[in-house]
Amino acid sequence: NGARPTTKTDSLQDVLRRLRPANIVRIELIRGGAGGVEMQGHPVVANIVLQAQAQTDRVVEVGARAYGDGSVGGIAGLQWTRRLGLSETEVSAQAARETGRGAGEGERTIQPVGGALQAFAIDQTEKVTSGSLRAAVQRPTATGKYRVNALVSSERSQGATRTNPVSGGGSGQVTENDEDERSLELGGRLDRRLASGIDLALTGLQTLSKEEETEATRQGGDLETFGESSLAGESIVRAVGRLKRDAWTFEAGGEAAYNFLDSDTRYAENGVDIPLPSASVKVEEKRAEVFGTVTWQGRPGLSVDAGGRLEVSEISQSGDASTATSFFFAKPRVLVTWSPAEGRQWRVRLEREVGQLDFGDFVSSAQLDLGQINAGNPDLQPSRAWVLETVYERRFWTRGVFSVTALASRIDNVNDQLSVGGFNALGDIGVGDRQRLVAALSLPLDKFGLPGARLDGKMGWAASQVTDPATGQTRRLSSEAGRFCDMAFIYDMPGGRWSWGGEYECAQTEFQFRTDQLVRVKSAAEADVFVEWKAGDRLAVRLDVYNALIGGETLARDIYRGSRDAGALTRNDVRTIQPYRVVALQLRRTF
Repeated sequence: NGARPTTKTDSLQDVLRRLRPANIVRIELIRGGAGGVEMQGHPVVANIVLQAQAQTDRVVEVGARAYGDGSVGGIAGLQWTRRLGLSETEVSAQAARETGRGAGEGERTIQPVGGALQAFAIDQTEKVTSGSLRAAVQRPTATGKYRVNALVSSERSQGATRTNPVSGGGSGQVTENDEDERSLELGGRLDRRLASGIDLALTGLQTLSKEEETEATRQGGDLETFGESSLAGESIVRAVGRLKRDAWTFEAGGEAAYNFLDSDTRYAENGVDIPLPSASVKVEEKRAEVFGTVTWQGRPGLSVDAGGRLEVSEISQSGDASTATSFFFAKPRVLVTWSPAEGRQWRVRLEREVGQLDFGDFVSSAQLDLGQINAGNPDLQPSRAWVLETVYERRFWTRGVFSVTALASRIDNVNDQLSVGGFNALGDIGVGDRQRLVAALSLPLDKFGLPGARLDGKMGWAASQVTDPATGQTRRLSSEAGRFCDMAFIYDMPGGRWSWGGEYECAQTEFQFRTDQLVRVKSAAEADVFVEWKAGDRLAVRLDVYNALIGGETLARDIYRGSRDAGALTRNDVRTIQPYRVVALQLRRTF
């Protein structure tokens, strides 16, 4: 109904699942900006318009999952919703016990330079227990409406990776990990129509999360342990004013935020503590931003959305590292939308983007089953880039869409792997470039004799360049696939009772360039399928098969003695994990 959800930890999927399809009047697809709509810098926004009459829904969801290793899991949820015009009240709870999608079996080979090949069998397990409780209240006022929401959630993940020797010698390895996270989110929003015709929106958001993590690896007579305790939080207040006059829409506002992460990490080998850079630190960010946008729609088929943001911030650290760095960023943006004919649209965007830092990169971390220790970097700064994006969109057959997106960016400071205190860490490695081309198609199949069926597909190519700090040579950016694709088929059969389909994701390969390792991550092709039966408007039964096409993931590492530029190659380590097939049955009943 024209307003953004006041939540960050609640996923888009969860928000949509709370909407009963029968209560949706229409979905407005807003492309290229529109006066009076909070685009928030996005070129395309979907606005879901709900019915205004009184409606009370009570929803019960129960589900069971069977995994390829013989284990079972379950999920249960309750939801109560009351809507009357602008008044809404929602309460929901959910609990689940599942096997993580990373669980599976596989193999590992280690080829030392000049030595015999060693082969191992891998058994990887993961159990995830989660629960959440959510409530929201929205009420009209004399000049608008207000909304408050709260979310409490917890999740615990317990897993183990067991590596057993098969041939070539070598010793087995057992790695056990335990992660426990609890979080709280409070949000609120006030919308008012002022006497002067200005719409005012005030938003506040507070999140808190506490996490405990332990990891231990045993190999032969050696024991490595790693632990982390952290408390993180985010506080945001935001005000936006909007004025529409004929073909012009003016928007201005400001935002203030305070973020923090207080983390303590511990690493030991055979009971002896090993000091790590930035093992115990508190990272704080204070940020303020003012922004303004002008949207002009003075000619049919043409609109211009231009604006900018001015941001000042300070990131400080205390503990093992004591630093404070101030930043000032100017972020101009212009979006031009041109529709030369019915169903055809061009969108061109030029924008100065500033990356979002992950405070976890300021703190040391570990992945003991791979023997990798990552240092925190107190000098980490957000990346900045100029981005030019062009989109051509062609609509056909009422519901068909074909689009091509071309993007080029110039990155002032690429965040990638470098050495800090002899350990790998994320940091600034210099100037880089990125190019991307994506073609997407949504094809209704009515004209091919399948009314209600749709085929969606997307294919993309990416290229990037940066100077490797270890070798001095040009290479691509880390963790970026050179090509990618996915497709989905959905068939809502005539009569509205049965739906079925599936999703296919192509194989892709990414590279990671650690200072002492060249890592190749290859994800094999995978597919999920489903079938759903609806007994009227209130009962739905759905059967999903995840990992129907079991492909798995291969992690291949060339490991050097010291830096990749001067160190000798010591071994090649290849690990392949094939996840278990999952069969899920879910029932959803609305009362």
